Amino acid sequence: MIQDAAPHPQQATLEFFGPIVLAYLVVCAAWLSAYQLRPQWWDRQPEGASTRPWLDLGLALLGAVGVLAMGEAYRQGWRIPDGSGGWRHVTFNLNVLLWYAPIGIVLLSRRQSLGTVWLSARRLGIKLAVGAALSLLGLAVYLGLRGELDRFAAVLLDCGSAHSLAHALPVFLEAVAVAFLVVRLRWALGLKVGLIVPCLLFALAHVPRGIDGGQPVDVIAKFFALNSLLPLAIFATVARSRDVVWIGVVHYVLDVAIEAFR
Repeated sequence: MIQDAAPHPQQATLEFFGPIVLAYLVVCAAWLSAYQLRPQWWDRQPEGASTRPWLDLGLALLGAVGVLAMGEAYRQGWRIPDGSGGWRHVTFNLNVLLWYAPIGIVLLSRRQSLGTVWLSARRLGIKLAVGAALSLLGLAVYLGLRGELDRFAAVLLDCGSAHSLAHALPVFLEAVAVAFLVVRLRWALGLKVGLIVPCLLFALAHVPRGIDGGQPVDVIAKFFALNSLLPLAIFATVARSRDVVWIGVVHYVLDVAIEAFR
């Protein structure tokens, strides 16, 4: 068994990421297999089409810039003050809602449904159940590869802690934000571009951290490949499902497993 605590994700090595990458790939393969066997179980919602795709893409890019700006303002201290005790979780999530508000503003201004961000309450129970089942599979793969299966119950208990649950909303909204951009890129440029561009941007966003940390060029290049190809595999699967609920559950559980919220 591995005795050392998992490194914080921002300081993790490529060796640390191996098990989590394989866990996500197994989860995606399992969803695709289940869909091939029983497509009628999955109610894929139409994401609609745009009558003005380039306008919607432009607004989406402005919305993305707005989210980044709100995030930077949060880090600089421009936010609702932290509460005390349990209220700190409430204020944290209120700040998260403000952080992602630009996306909501774009949806409202264009009168677009939540289906355009792959979000729907239809068959919500099935989506949550699928997400939970795949989360258990991914967790087992991750912990098994690390030789830490004895942590399985502890991780599940931690998923129900107040501290972890306080981070469920931002984890979920991350998926919504990516879906928001993917759909609008698809409207204007096609699905392949819609999937590739956000993943490349995600990978590029991590390059400055590697440079600041003094990582060698080859390590930065490897992380760039990892940070672009893994999200591409995940969101190609999510695009097939047209739903962010199940992947939100998986993402949350695996984030708890890697101690992303500590």
